[in-house]
Amino acid sequence: MRFALSRAAGAACRETDKGESDMKTALLAATAIAAATFSAPMPAYAGNDPFVGEIMLFPVRYCPDGWVEADGRLLPIRNYQVLFTLLGNSYGGDGRTDFALPDLRKVIPAAATDPQKQLRYCIAVRGDYPRHP
Repeated sequence: MRFALSRAAGAACRETDKGESDMKTALLAATAIAAATFSAPMPAYAGNDPFVGEIMLFPVRYCPDGWVEADGRLLPIRNYQVLFTLLGNSYGGDGRTDFALPDLRKVIPAAATDPQKQLRYCIAVRGDYPRHP
């Protein structure tokens, strides 16, 4: 990389009739190459679906479609197999027919003032399966 930058800067240096190099042109060329090299766009996750098991705080009295309130309820394994593979019976349930979600009702952020009890944590039950790195 250093070689490419110095080569481009050297190529951009022009000798004027007075024998002085045009350092501004060299600097601009090197900057343009560095900017093009180092600012390549990085791919980002831009899907519409959340990851299964993702937990999000919602400011409404219900969880959106594909989400369930994280209130400690028992869910049947046969209906939520993908979520069960992530959570197992860590939060309860027998692990054969049902499993429990984490109960996050009492861990609403303390700084949040919520007199109407509208804030709630929801966990995604449909979406993309998180891959291991």
